[in-house]
Amino acid sequence: MPPQRAQAPPPQPSSPATTANPDQSNITISTTQSDADPARYQFYGTTFTLHRVSRLFLGLQLHKVDSTPTLSESRLRTLAQRLRDVLVGDVVRGVEVGLGATESSDIDSRNSMGRMGSLEAVVMKRLDAGDLLDVNLERLQEQRSEDDDGGGGGEDVAVLWASLKGRLEGKQGLAIELVYENSVCVALLLPDLSSQSSSSTANRHRGPFLRLPLMLMRMPTALKAVVTEFLAAEFDCKVSPSRIGTRTMVGGLERWIGTIGMNKMEQKKDMLVALGFNVSPMLPKKKLDEGQEAGGGNGGHKEKPGLATIDVIIPWQDLSHFVKAGQEIEQDEIERRYEEGGVGYGAKLKEQREALTGRLAGRLREEGWEWRDKGQQPFTEALAEYTNNIMALKLFHPAVRVVKVACSGFVMAEGKLKIFETMDRAAVVDLLGVMCEKAMVQDTE
Repeated sequence: MPPQRAQAPPPQPSSPATTANPDQSNITISTTQSDADPARYQFYGTTFTLHRVSRLFLGLQLHKVDSTPTLSESRLRTLAQRLRDVLVGDVVRGVEVGLGATESSDIDSRNSMGRMGSLEAVVMKRLDAGDLLDVNLERLQEQRSEDDDGGGGGEDVAVLWASLKGRLEGKQGLAIELVYENSVCVALLLPDLSSQSSSSTANRHRGPFLRLPLMLMRMPTALKAVVTEFLAAEFDCKVSPSRIGTRTMVGGLERWIGTIGMNKMEQKKDMLVALGFNVSPMLPKKKLDEGQEAGGGNGGHKEKPGLATIDVIIPWQDLSHFVKAGQEIEQDEIERRYEEGGVGYGAKLKEQREALTGRLAGRLREEGWEWRDKGQQPFTEALAEYTNNIMALKLFHPAVRVVKVACSGFVMAEGKLKIFETMDRAAVVDLLGVMCEKAMVQDTE
């Protein structure tokens, strides 16, 4: 009898944690928040990129004339499933659709996605604006101290909360959460938080449309392109980057300064204001061409002539002095600066002034300083006085713009925003409200 050959042991099933599933059937689809992220999606202390979103079309068959436009749980689950299919096809299976337009960006996308690991869950859920921003009466009472003599501090907080409640009550946004092995990516679509909006007019019947004008994204560039294209295809909307200009930065800074004395949790940090310059329209064409040719040997990169930016750093203890000095400037002097700095510069006719200012401002709506409110921005007026006397720099020249502001409440650049936990909650709502209003204005232009 021939000897029997020893049988090999049966193969052991591989662990899903170490072996990729080619079909990705273990990816979780949910309309409730995952355990991988804290309750508020790390809103505070996180840098988000800003995008404006036109009205979301929900579909005629899903809209009732007497109902408020919204997304049902079943619709959200279907959308999460579709987004999961798109992400699996684009990333895991190697079909590179929208993951980079150039070779260098393709390499960066591959490296970034490789470090994140495999996709584990896709979550799409409705999100209450008040919960996301952690705005409630208790938080306001913690941030704003009452008067030492037992005065009307508590009454002021109650009045403030009543105002904020009218702007936040019933306001729901949309959260998109992509959970990977080593990272969590989030896109937050916020409702209209502008001062003109209220719970009664937030989603007033506009047909089968839902208004979520501002989207905050925290994810790699490759995923941003995929998610924005997915939203545009599913809701027949337009998603585009939202540029933060001088007007929004100055307005947010002035609003934050108004809450410094009332917020006892405010940290004492120095303020940074970065100034940029658009000097190209001011130079002769020959000089401009020479400056661009100077950078021709550096890989073909064309350098812009002149200064790039100037950082003005103001110590914390001097902020109150700046505001006081700005408030003491005479109204006649403010109006004279307004005419000289924002509009004039030798141009006599209105058409010439507008053409000159628009050319120096780069044809951008938030630049050029023509939007400036006379006497309503004391810190900015004092800063202009400081730069003129110390640096011989006219802040209100149309070619001068603010490109970044950083303080203990927030950091804001041209397309990014970071808000700190200690920022006054009323100022947070005001800042986001201004940005929502700005996004809706840009959408209608």
